[in-house]
Amino acid sequence: MWHSLSFHLPHHPFAFTSVLTILLVLVHTDHAVAKKVIVTPSEWCHGSNEKEAATSPRRVFIDLGANWANTIRLWKEIGCCPNPPPGARPWEVFFFEASPIMADFNYRMAQWLNGNSSHRPVQPILSAGSTKDTIRAYAGRFGCNNKQALPGESILRATFRCILSKADESIDKAIRDARTHAHVFNTTNFVAQALRQAVHPPDPSRMRPRYVFVPSAAGSAPGWIHMTWGRGSYLRGGGRATPTHSSPTKPPQPDEDFVVRVIDVVDWMIRSFASEDWIVLKMDIEGAEHELLESLLRRKSAHLIDILAWECHSTPTTPAAIACPQLRSRLLSAGVNKIITETKEYNGMDADCERESMMQ
Repeated sequence: MWHSLSFHLPHHPFAFTSVLTILLVLVHTDHAVAKKVIVTPSEWCHGSNEKEAATSPRRVFIDLGANWANTIRLWKEIGCCPNPPPGARPWEVFFFEASPIMADFNYRMAQWLNGNSSHRPVQPILSAGSTKDTIRAYAGRFGCNNKQALPGESILRATFRCILSKADESIDKAIRDARTHAHVFNTTNFVAQALRQAVHPPDPSRMRPRYVFVPSAAGSAPGWIHMTWGRGSYLRGGGRATPTHSSPTKPPQPDEDFVVRVIDVVDWMIRSFASEDWIVLKMDIEGAEHELLESLLRRKSAHLIDILAWECHSTPTTPAAIACPQLRSRLLSAGVNKIITETKEYNGMDADCERESMMQ
């Protein structure tokens, strides 16, 4: 089950009470923040790629690091086949998120998108996919523009710190709620049932895409791992693996340190999908992509991936500027069709999520 290092997690009431609704308002700030990326149909989605996506037996989007379900409909923008032809199987979406704070919301998002709920769940904590997107969305709303920076602090960081202080109440509420139900999701049975759905593709008569939430971290071997989410991570995403639950001088924090389940994603993909399927893999797993993709290469299974959408980070020994181009080249040589990068070819929040957020 899902363990916090600091508290016990009892039964699940399936209810979050919203403290802050989501409102995405583009604001101008006086510091350098890149303009919002506009996703448009790209060249890799024309010609042979578009035809292959349309004629493949299955179309699958795997989202590793979904945060608050921010990108689970990104397949519509980067998958090359948003509308499968008549008689084809619908899209299948498997989205992984390890944070126990986000589990209930992600589960209920899948229920809503699958047609099992009449209302979109209200996100209990505002978020926008990245630090810059959070500032762009909320600095004006919370009066955090032109904040005075502390010594040695950038204006961008000072603005984000101001927004985070305004969100403290909603973060505390979400953490308290998660303590009552997060354990339900990370049972062996729940996770196994979610993963097994990949073995059974939906019937072509199904009229809507199928969404499956997997409450686990993505890795290259099964097991458990310590992960830390700082309070800012609940706004922008980005839990990180830690060798121990905390530093020697810092006690574990109930809103930061968790032991979470890890799924061998490569093994699951090999067992569940075939080379003729159209697979779009999105990764935003804070550095764990290197180990996972190295495993994909070792097992000679890179050809399973048609489009890899990633955010590539540094390794413990090599900066991203060196490690990422090298890994990219090896993946393309091993059979990955296309590799696209967050902020360059797609956004950290899909268009559907952004539109719905503005309406809440």
